[in-house]
Formats: sequence, C-alpha cells, structure tokens
Amino acid sequence: MTSHCGVAGNERADELAKQATRLAWSSPISTSRTNALRRAALTTQREWTREWKRSEKQGWFAIADRFQPSLKPTKRAKHLRNRREIFGRTVQARTGHAYTGEFRRRFLPTEPFRCPCDNQTIETREHIITSCPRYEEHRNILRKVTPSIALSEIFGTQEGIEALAEFLELSGAFTRDGKPRPSAEYNLHEAPPPPQDPENPFDDDTTSLAGEIPASIPPLDFG
Repeated sequence: MTSHCGVAGNERADELAKQATRLAWSSPISTSRTNALRRAALTTQREWTREWKRSEKQGWFAIADRFQPSLKPTKRAKHLRNRREIFGRTVQARTGHAYTGEFRRRFLPTEPFRCPCDNQTIETREHIITSCPRYEEHRNILRKVTPSIALSEIFGTQEGIEALAEFLELSGAFTRDGKPRPSAEYNLHEAPPPPQDPENPFDDDTTSLAGEIPASIPPLDFG
C-alpha cells in the first residue's frame, strides 16, 4: 500500500494538526459547554442590543419598545409567570397583535373593525385603553400610573405594564368578546416553570439580563 509519507499536502496537514494540539493546551478559553453557552449568549446579547439601539423604532410596538432586548423573560414578566392568559394578552396589547378592530382592519378586512360601544369608532388600542366606556370602571388602575393614561407609560414602563396586566384581568379588554375570563379558566393555562438546565448559565433568574418581554403568538382565531 502506498504510504502518504512524502506527500506535500499530507505533511502540511500533519504539521497543522500538531500545532492545533499545542494551541489547545495553551488557549485561555475554556472549551466546556457551560463556557461556550455563556460566551455565545453574551455575544448574541451584545449584538442584539447594538442593533436595537441603532434601529428606528416603528410599527405598533414602537410606543412600547423602550427596554433593551433580552434573551429570556425578565422582572417585568415574573409577576405573570403563572398567569399565562394574562401574560399573553399583555404582550399582545403591547405589540398591537391583539383582538382589536385596527388589527382586523389590516389583516382581516372582511371582519368588523368598529367598536361595539357605538358601532362607529374604530376599535384601536388607544380607544380601548383610554376612552371606551365599556372599561371605564377599571380605568382608575391605569390613572394611578399616568393620570392622562399615556400609552407610552402604560406600555413602556415597569409600573405601566403591571397596571396594564391588572386592568386586562379585571376588565376583559383585548379578549374576543371583551369580557373578563372566569378565574377557573386561568388554571387551564397555568403550568410549573420549565426545569432549569444546570449547564446553561442563562437559565437562572439570578443571571437574567435586563430586557423585554418576549414576543407572543397572535390570537389563534386570527390564524
């Protein structure tokens, strides 16, 4: 059998392989899975944050896009971790991807888009939160945060998000029928937190990076 000895390409490959083994011992970078996960997460976080800072805020979420992005839910979502129906509606309200006439008008143009309070006003997020008479009874919750019920404060601050969640739970705003959900229904959506990955340093609340509530899927009825 012909030997590979003396073949220039093979000799070069052998030399590079030997150099690589020496570099592995002298490298200051650990090759453990935990270290690799941490470095990858930090790199992703830095690049995402850099892109977020230089990008123009636009669309329905622009008014709420005031927190630096995060790779996992943060303190702003912890008080809703076992109330998934309210968590989902809070995210949908902030992103604009919710049960509103303005959403239907854009994506389901054959569906009605006027508010049932008068069948004249377009059912926008602003109308639902600030002026629709169906929810006036619970609007004092929002006024405690901002007397004028400024959407930028409701959607874009910690206090505003907490007040918004309470308002949604009591009023039933941004549900399909606009009515509060029975308390028993929340239990159907509750589930224990997922098990922690012992080798993932970012699967722990103590190492969570400050940032945004994650995006939510659109209402199922909207496709």
